[in-house]
Amino acid sequence: MKTRTIQSATRMVAIITTIIATSITGSQAQLAQATGIAKFTLPANSTEVFGMPFVRPVVTSGKITSYTPSYTPDTAVAAPANSSSTFAVTLNANEPNIPALNNTSTAADERYILEITDGPALGFIFPCTGNTGNTAVVVEGTTDTVPVPANSSFVIRKDNTLSSVFGAPSANHPFGYGVGPTEASVKAYIQVYNSVSGTLTSYYVYNSGTTWQYRATSGPTDRTHVRLAAGKAIILASRVGTDIAVAFNGESRSARTRLWVPENKITFLANPAPTASTFEDANIPDTTPKRGVGGAGVQVVGNSSNADEWKLWNPATRTFANYYVGTDVNNFPTFVRANGTTQNPALAAFGGVGVKPLTTGKGYTVVTLAPKL
Repeated sequence: MKTRTIQSATRMVAIITTIIATSITGSQAQLAQATGIAKFTLPANSTEVFGMPFVRPVVTSGKITSYTPSYTPDTAVAAPANSSSTFAVTLNANEPNIPALNNTSTAADERYILEITDGPALGFIFPCTGNTGNTAVVVEGTTDTVPVPANSSFVIRKDNTLSSVFGAPSANHPFGYGVGPTEASVKAYIQVYNSVSGTLTSYYVYNSGTTWQYRATSGPTDRTHVRLAAGKAIILASRVGTDIAVAFNGESRSARTRLWVPENKITFLANPAPTASTFEDANIPDTTPKRGVGGAGVQVVGNSSNADEWKLWNPATRTFANYYVGTDVNNFPTFVRANGTTQNPALAAFGGVGVKPLTTGKGYTVVTLAPKL
């Protein structure tokens, strides 16, 4: 057993990871056999971009026999907001049946993701929206121009929700509770940003008598199992003058994270590793779809007109710092300042980063973050 403590100016994460020394198959090697247990500290009166790196256990697994996106993503035609893909699949021998994937109730823990675990599309994570028994799975998004060959492996997992990440609503909840969101006993809000609509929804722990729920500050409906999409980041806002410690556990993926995100809109992504990292560690310069590019021997400074925008939150100033990928004199992608110096921003453990891809006319694009291994 190894114990590692990670500190930064605004957070502390203690990570205890147990590695089970058993035989690991090739498919398993692209998942995370280790179980991670971590403690995150939300500083007093702070707002933090929080990236949950852990995922929930595999429910079932199999092979993709064919892949059909709902539109052709390599054309300059804007993708519809409800773009989806259908994966024809077969399950591996002795695997459990695929559960119903069409749940929309935020009161039921029935949200799922499909993760591709090998081949050219390794690392893609898609929210599931439906299925035809064990033969087809419908998901939100596409792999854009990345091919998905027949016999690519996949797994189905339950997706993260408010309750699975932050624990069931109870009198012992670290974020406190109250009959209303403005009560002093409510210590923190969990805020989820909707990239498509550009809106932020705040959730808190609600209690009245024997009723315990997560609710939105704007309404009375049970939101205990709102999806906190795997691979994406959320915002934690403290309302009290003392630090708040929160414990987490789950599987830490060893594969990169690839997500389908809207263009010209901000999406918050999670650092895929439960350790401190950098933009270089996460392969952001190499995998950013759009960057400033020049001729041979010419250094190019990325800017909002030629490169995707990456955003890091500064809790002290409560502002975002923007970064753009350019190229050095050898034409290697890198983050370059206006004065010609390179930079490699830090990604905190359990931290998040915003991305705002340039508009290309396709509507959506694929972004990739790699874990520091």
